[in-house]
Amino acid sequence: MVSKRRYLFGLIVMIIWMYTTILSGTKRVVGYYPAWNRYTFPADKIEYEHLTHITHAFIWPKSDGKLDKYSTIPYPDLVDMTHQAGKKILISVGGWGNCTYFSAILSDSIKRLNFIQNLVSFCNENGYDGVDLDWEYPGNSDKSNLTRFVIDLNQALKAANSSRIVTMAVPAGAWSGQYYDFSAMMDYVEWFGCMTYDFHGTWTSHAGHNAPLYAPSNEFDGSAHEAIQYLKSRGLPGKKILMGIPFYGRRFTTAGLYQSCTGGEGLNYSEIISKIDNGWIYHWDSVAKVPYLTNTDNSQLITFDDTASVRNKCEYVLAQELSGVKIWHIGQDQIDDEQPLLTLIGTKLLSVSSNSNEILSNAILPEKINIIGVFPNPFNCDVKIRYKISEPMNVRIDLLNLLGRKIVCLKEGYHISGNHYLNYRPVNLTSGCYFIVFSNENGFNCASKVIYLK
Repeated sequence: MVSKRRYLFGLIVMIIWMYTTILSGTKRVVGYYPAWNRYTFPADKIEYEHLTHITHAFIWPKSDGKLDKYSTIPYPDLVDMTHQAGKKILISVGGWGNCTYFSAILSDSIKRLNFIQNLVSFCNENGYDGVDLDWEYPGNSDKSNLTRFVIDLNQALKAANSSRIVTMAVPAGAWSGQYYDFSAMMDYVEWFGCMTYDFHGTWTSHAGHNAPLYAPSNEFDGSAHEAIQYLKSRGLPGKKILMGIPFYGRRFTTAGLYQSCTGGEGLNYSEIISKIDNGWIYHWDSVAKVPYLTNTDNSQLITFDDTASVRNKCEYVLAQELSGVKIWHIGQDQIDDEQPLLTLIGTKLLSVSSNSNEILSNAILPEKINIIGVFPNPFNCDVKIRYKISEPMNVRIDLLNLLGRKIVCLKEGYHISGNHYLNYRPVNLTSGCYFIVFSNENGFNCASKVIYLK
């Protein structure tokens, strides 16, 4: 009996390890760090272990190709700490409201050369590992000039330092995307970071999700999936594409999702998450794969990303074989001493080796998620799963086979503390032994064996 228990316990631990390993892999995690963060979220608060690159925003061109910038740039501590952590840091050029002179400069060969030389000098003097272009947005007459500029900038940066790179922030769709010659620029741009957020906001007449992974067929404002597929249709391979993930949401005054609205202003994740159970109700949109909140009289709605939706997006990145994700912006998920969204992304997309003793401990002592019972077991019609959550959190429940492969996600979303029940009726499931695996955003896992007999 003892040896059998040890065997089953070892098998559960192995399945959990396989489960977390299969869904993870080395990707790029690029975090934007805006200049105005310097005093509210200083460099020593960044969780560098969950990032591969920092993108420092912004500098921008003056009318003659010289550079303008925020007063908090340069920031030597940020550059030094990034390099000490073994990561790379880029300087981002442009940004919303800072792109007035791009078109005129890039169409003038002398100003364009001056602009490039100033960017190279800025990197040389301040230790940056490359330039991120964030032109919002070029027009039809700018297409060929942008391509020429990217090629020349790439060559100039590499002439000064062969390891330097050019990256680019790009729009999430054809409206502005049509003015980019992706095929011509592809060999000179390390990655194209798709801005898969701001699908709804102060500029839209109805309330909708800020960053839906998918959109219903009657919603025409787009989604992350549509944006990624658009870039692929333009010839970009997945390995050149970053999906954008926002660490902020938007609040609307509205009667409901997709209803007419006013507002649409931005809120940090840390502000939004504190509203749950404080006069706001949590909802999960099973189509868009993102959450939203409504207040008690259904007069306001907040759309945002949380750990459940970010987990879905990371799995989408893996399934679509994308290069990784870009985050706007790090620091917005800072809650006390934790950064839950960034931690989840780093855990899912980077090869961070887990401590085997920690996995073992979590498997033995499931303090936050307690599986009370799975019955009947074996089952041949449906199975009821009873479990207890010790504190409010996002929980995911998956059914895995003996090889650690996910069969189906049984449930995912925000749970209040207390007892919960789940009923599962399989469809086209073959007889055999399976594992019901519970996980949360902090990497906690616990599992229960179940046998299905047709």
